[in-house]
Amino acid sequence: MGSPKCPVCSASVRTENLSKHLQSVHPREAKPEMVLEAERKATQTVRPPPPRSFSASLPRNVIIVVLILALLAGGAWVVATSPAYSPYNANTPVLQMCMQESPGFARHDHVLLSITITGVPQQVPMNIGVAPGCMRPVHTHDTTGRIHVESSVAHEFTLADFFAVWNQPFSKERILGYTTDTSHTIVFRVDGLQNTQFEQWPFPHNTNPDDPPKVAISYETR
Repeated sequence: MGSPKCPVCSASVRTENLSKHLQSVHPREAKPEMVLEAERKATQTVRPPPPRSFSASLPRNVIIVVLILALLAGGAWVVATSPAYSPYNANTPVLQMCMQESPGFARHDHVLLSITITGVPQQVPMNIGVAPGCMRPVHTHDTTGRIHVESSVAHEFTLADFFAVWNQPFSKERILGYTTDTSHTIVFRVDGLQNTQFEQWPFPHNTNPDDPPKVAISYETR
């Protein structure tokens, strides 16, 4: 739509400027009603500015700080929930490690442990290494003797680590509360074959959960 014309000189003048034009250019010819009508039209054409958004009303530096904090928090969450992240390393003692449920582990293996004392089977307790708020990387869930090895970092664990978590002794001289003497010995077998590593035996990697290695410790008469 074009600009309105001055009722005195017929010049095209923008609506918001018409009242001033009449008063300055035609002070004698412009009648009061002409000026009032021009001011009324100018008022109708002026629209209020759009409301400012919440973000626009904030100082620029505040917005920048908020964005930086959001990015830092998001990055921390990604790192903390990533399977690759862990506060532990390959040298962290087993009793200083608490594993959390994770989408993946650096290792997840199993071993079946059986213990006999002079021919009498001993039950391996359930939930060894499992406590509220902390699950050790070597632990049990039931009384079958299945040891779970679950670590969020690459770490070598031995039977000594499991017995440390269990808080029970194990070596070639001691098992549970029994000690070797002139009449008794401790025999350590892995998959039926006698082994001399005893507590230093390392838990193997990439075990078959359906057929894990079978470890047998027996306190026998010589």
